[in-house]
Amino acid sequence: MAAINELLAAEGCYLYKDAEKGRWVRSGKVVGTGRNSDVRNKEHARASQLLTAADLASFFYQSYHTTLHTSKGCSTLEEKQLHMVGCLFELVYDLMPPPLDNASRSPGFETPLVIFGGSAV
Repeated sequence: MAAINELLAAEGCYLYKDAEKGRWVRSGKVVGTGRNSDVRNKEHARASQLLTAADLASFFYQSYHTTLHTSKGCSTLEEKQLHMVGCLFELVYDLMPPPLDNASRSPGFETPLVIFGGSAV
């Protein structure tokens, strides 16, 4: 149990697996002050309930609703650098699932590209 708690407290990249189909279906990352895997998992679980327009517009949450970005909290140069490293690994992870199985439509670089919800801000 201690190892699981350590992983939940970690920052970094993650993959979601569809256990029924045995396929990796989404990648992501979590970095920043007050951000960790546990926080992000809870955000995904809440969004999977499809309670907001943004949740309803998400291909991932539509595909996996009720079964279950982001540079929030990045204030120092080191945290911003870690965020960019996380973007790089997310991109690498995005290459792993076959395109038809990948439920993520997020390019992974939304923050540095200033793209949110599919449009430039």
